Amino acid sequence: MCVLILFDIGQLSFASEHMRWEEKLVKHNRNRWG
Repeated sequence: MCVLILFDIGQLSFASEHMRWEEKLVKHNRNRWG
């Protein structure tokens, strides 16, 4: 059970990190294309 919860937290942090990265990419692309 503990392992599952830890795994879930890891997945959540990874997902939030990925979203942040995608946001940066989108902003960068928008700036490049005007």
